[in-house]
Amino acid sequence: LDEHLNSLPILKTIFYLMRSRLMRSGYALGVIWLWHATLLHLLNKDVQTDGVSPVTACNPLVLGRSQSERFGNLYSALQYSMVHLVGDYPIREYNAASKVVLVVGSVVGLAVLASFTGIFSSGFVNYLARIHYEELVRKAEVRMLANVDVIIKLQKAWRRVLASRQ
Repeated sequence: LDEHLNSLPILKTIFYLMRSRLMRSGYALGVIWLWHATLLHLLNKDVQTDGVSPVTACNPLVLGRSQSERFGNLYSALQYSMVHLVGDYPIREYNAASKVVLVVGSVVGLAVLASFTGIFSSGFVNYLARIHYEELVRKAEVRMLANVDVIIKLQKAWRRVLASRQ
C-alpha cells in the first residue's frame, strides 16, 4: 500500500496539469451519455417484453424487469446507457432502432473514453519527461560546478607555480 500512496501526489499533479483537457473530455462523455440514455428511453419506454434471449433466459440475474421498467424514466436509463457506452454488449434483445443507437453509442462512447485515457497517458508521459529533463539539468549543473572547482584548483596551483618562479 505504501508504494501506491507515494504515487498519489504524481497523479494529483497530472490531473492538475491536464485539468482543462480532462474536463472537456468529461463534458463530451456526459453529453454523449445523456443523449444515449435519452434515445434509449424514448425507443424502449413502451416495450413490454423483457427482451431476454433464449440463451440467457436461464440466468436469474437477467430476468424480472421489462424494457419499459429499465428505460421507463431517464434516471433508470442512465445506468443502462453507461453500461452500453463503455462497451458491454447488451444481453437483452432490442428492437432495430435501439440496436442502431447501441452500436453508434458504443463506438462513440469508447472513442470518448479512449480520448480521456489518451489525454491522461500523454500527461503522464509529459510529466515523466519533464522530471527526466529536470534531473538531467541538475546533473549538468553538478558537473559544471565540479568542473569550475577543478579549474579554480588548477588556477591556484598554476599561480603558486608562477609565484615560486619569481
